[in-house]
Amino acid sequence: MRGLKVAGLEAAFGVIVGADDVKHPKPHPEPVLSALQQVGAQPGEAVFIGDSRHDLESGRAAGVKTAAALWGPFDRAHLADLEPDYWLKHPDDILALAPDTDT
Repeated sequence: MRGLKVAGLEAAFGVIVGADDVKHPKPHPEPVLSALQQVGAQPGEAVFIGDSRHDLESGRAAGVKTAAALWGPFDRAHLADLEPDYWLKHPDDILALAPDTDT
C-alpha cells in the first residue's frame, strides 16, 4: 500500500489483495482467486500482471491469463519458461489488454 500511495495510485484499484489478506500467498492461486471473487469476475475474464515468477505462477494456477511486466526486477530470460500470455515492455502496454469499450 505504501508503494501505491507514494506513486499516487491507491485510488486506481477497487480491490487490493495483499499477503496479509490470504492464508496462502503467491505463488498459491488464493490471492488471485480472492480478487476475482471480490470483483465478481471469472478466471477467463481476467489477466494477472506481474513482474516476478511468483506473480506469474499464481495467475497461471488461478486459471487466468498472465502478463509479464518487464519494467520490474526480472528480464524476459528469467520469466520465459513460465510462458506468460503477454509481454509488457512499458506500463502503457497494459492499455492494449483492456477490452474494447467502443462497441
